[in-house]
Amino acid sequence: KKNPLSDIKTVGINEEFGNKTITGKVTDVNLNYTNYNDLWTQIPEGKKCIYIKIKVTNISNESNYVTVSDFDCYVDDVSVTAELVNGNDGDDFNANIEPGRSAILGALYVVPKDCKSIELEYNPLGEYAERVIIKIQ
Repeated sequence: KKNPLSDIKTVGINEEFGNKTITGKVTDVNLNYTNYNDLWTQIPEGKKCIYIKIKVTNISNESNYVTVSDFDCYVDDVSVTAELVNGNDGDDFNANIEPGRSAILGALYVVPKDCKSIELEYNPLGEYAERVIIKIQ
């Protein structure tokens, strides 16, 4: 039986993806991030933080709201929720972008130290939605 994910476009770090309104690319990945302000709890034993920077550009003619929530993170094919705590890197969790402008989103995830694969899946809501898998590890 065919894997349904094999029909979805896959890109790597620094490779562009997008749709009719937004283009984006993952510009930086820190697989052992320690510069977080304060997660509400300590990082559990056997886990680590990863921090992913995503540059998004509005290529439409109207302002566009983008959020880390447009990206689903899968670690070893299991969904992981972004931590709603910005790092100390000054990146936004979400942004309203005017036409022709860009923003850098910062996504922080807590993942198992020994995980084999980390993927973001761009899965925006709306009329122009196109799923794209971004291979992080």
